[in-house]
Amino acid sequence: MLIFAGVVLALCVAVLFFGVKIISQTDIAIVERLGRFHRVLDGGFHFIIPIIDRISAVVSAREQMIDIGRQQVITKDNVNINIDGIVFLKVFDAKSSVYSVNDYKQAIANLATTTLRGEIGRINLDDSLISR
Repeated sequence: MLIFAGVVLALCVAVLFFGVKIISQTDIAIVERLGRFHRVLDGGFHFIIPIIDRISAVVSAREQMIDIGRQQVITKDNVNINIDGIVFLKVFDAKSSVYSVNDYKQAIANLATTTLRGEIGRINLDDSLISR
């Protein structure tokens, strides 16, 4: 009987040890239960069921910066200019940022590059220099 109680106690300690998760205040964690989305964990002290639940991704909740490299763009008056930019982003929907796209930072960088090329292509060189 003493051995059984020791095994049960050890099992309870193991479940508590592996089930307690502390998420940083600046992070958001995605929990999957048996491979499917279960819930989102904000910063703080949380308990998940070991073996059944797992943290599949951790996304930063802080404002992030993405540097858009130098791009050669043609203006409306057919002048080639080199332009670069910086995009600031903050994740509000962690579930969508993990499950909707493969790499949300790369997707935002590509969208910003495409938008920048389109907007600069609609204005003249003089207007682009004035509206810096």
